[in-house]
Amino acid sequence: MLKLSGRLLQQYYRGRALPILLLMSLGVAGVPWLLGELSLGNNTRLIMDFGFSMIQVFATLTALTLGGMQFRRFLEQGLWALAYTRGVSRWRLLSASWLVGFIGIVLFIGFSGLALSMVLHIKSGAPHWNSLAFALSGILLESTIILSFSFLISLFAKPPLIFIASFALSFTGHSTEMLRQLADKSTSGLQIIASFLHFIFPHFETLNFRNAVVDTIAVTQTQFLSSLLYTALWCGLLIVSCHILLRRRELV
Repeated sequence: MLKLSGRLLQQYYRGRALPILLLMSLGVAGVPWLLGELSLGNNTRLIMDFGFSMIQVFATLTALTLGGMQFRRFLEQGLWALAYTRGVSRWRLLSASWLVGFIGIVLFIGFSGLALSMVLHIKSGAPHWNSLAFALSGILLESTIILSFSFLISLFAKPPLIFIASFALSFTGHSTEMLRQLADKSTSGLQIIASFLHFIFPHFETLNFRNAVVDTIAVTQTQFLSSLLYTALWCGLLIVSCHILLRRRELV
């Protein structure tokens, strides 16, 4: 699988991909720095808050571009079927494609975190490594779930719909607590719908360490480990479901 991932990496990141990731990372750091220059008060808090939000959005875009959208192109161009006929197992192909997307997310978040830490060091005299590590790990976990979801939805949808569905998942995943409150206060029909949505969508707020970091609230080791396990279970469920549906699709 690692050898196959290496080949896919060469194909994905050949040419403009890495420079684009670097440019996005510099943009993620540059815009918060500019806002910090133009604002009054606690610039460090503003830079971190806006910087984390931008990293989250662009990490999601990276997950979609290198995940479901690229996988959909493989399916449409027949490259998946060609590789499968050459003896590469379905699971190896899927796992290698997922791993390439994950590496892309890690690279982007790593570049962005390094650039943001340099801005924070210039503005406050400290790089805030611990705070950045916790906040960026939460962004990585959420983006990984979205990456896995994009693979699943790519079996049924073209890139524009993959984009819309994945961002809808992100928005709904951050609104699950609101759905729970709505279910508690609503009538029977709406209560059933809200409870169902609260149950089937991932709860991204459990992975939202960046708000805790900005508000200087400590993230415990138990919280982090439970979030790691939560992400692994969701990713496993989505990728296994994608594998099963791919197999059924080939049998039809």
